[in-house]
Amino acid sequence: MKGRFWVALIIFFIGSWLRFDCYQTKHPDQDELFELSSILGKGSKTVFDNKAFYGDHTSFPGEYLIYALSIHWLGKTPRIDVGRMEVTGMESRDFLKLAVIKIVLWVISFWLLYSVCVSSMSAWGTVLAMAIYGFNFQMVYHAFEARPYSVLPVLAVLNLWLSLRKYKTFGAVLHVITIFFTCIYHAYGPMIAFLPCLFAADKRILFTVPVALGLWAYYASYSTFGMTPNGVQSVVGLFQYFPKQKFFEKLMVNLSGGSLIFYALVPLLAYTLVKGWTRADWTFFGVMVVLPILLIFLVDWKTHYWFHPRQFVWVIPFFAVFCGGQVDKIARGS
Repeated sequence: MKGRFWVALIIFFIGSWLRFDCYQTKHPDQDELFELSSILGKGSKTVFDNKAFYGDHTSFPGEYLIYALSIHWLGKTPRIDVGRMEVTGMESRDFLKLAVIKIVLWVISFWLLYSVCVSSMSAWGTVLAMAIYGFNFQMVYHAFEARPYSVLPVLAVLNLWLSLRKYKTFGAVLHVITIFFTCIYHAYGPMIAFLPCLFAADKRILFTVPVALGLWAYYASYSTFGMTPNGVQSVVGLFQYFPKQKFFEKLMVNLSGGSLIFYALVPLLAYTLVKGWTRADWTFFGVMVVLPILLIFLVDWKTHYWFHPRQFVWVIPFFAVFCGGQVDKIARGS
């Protein structure tokens, strides 16, 4: 048990260093500056406005809620020229200050996922799951960026952690609030919030579905999400980032994080599949990994948009838990 904790702690510190280094060397990009420039100067009424204000699927107010507070703490009102990629009234280290809330969320999510793993699998399974979550290059790249993709994995972990717990009144209230916030954060909110609920220790949480979907529908009603390309979305090639001939290989690379983890996972999953996945294995993998990726792919196909790894970055924690569970089966000799 102690050895598992110390290995997880090492993964956490290395993963944190990777995230800080990536954020300081590769961010902000044009999309991030576009988001920040759009949020600056917006009033609190933005929270109740279901009109998009900085890009695709952004009629949802989640990012505004996070950055309005961060900008208030910054104590500055920078000016951003997106076209020229110029920022005035703000130093480079100020971008790190803006990311403070997302840094805190990363820390919380890591230890919540560790809690999920410790309660359900052996040390080897826990180490693999945390390594995927800590080192996956998509998780590293998007961790602190000024876009919703930095928070979606956190919401996925939080919803999973809450769903698997047996709680009393306070825990139930926290879960309900989390579901509502998840559903107003992004177009993928209902999947992130309710897929874990299918495995919930207390199925009564599913009674939140009508109200949460109502909130989601209000903010989603602005765009034609899932139907046709929206007003700020280009018509591009579906398979540009996932060529047809290497589709599943690229998918596995992005889910696992590539490198040594990828080469270890492929034979590992093949081995456990041949030995026989249980009904619980198939259910979790199908509902938490395959289903959301398939739905995202179908929406991209319908709207003539890229099938892009950032869209399913929030599935990676679920995939990590599944892979950890498969290692656990081997470790237990089952």
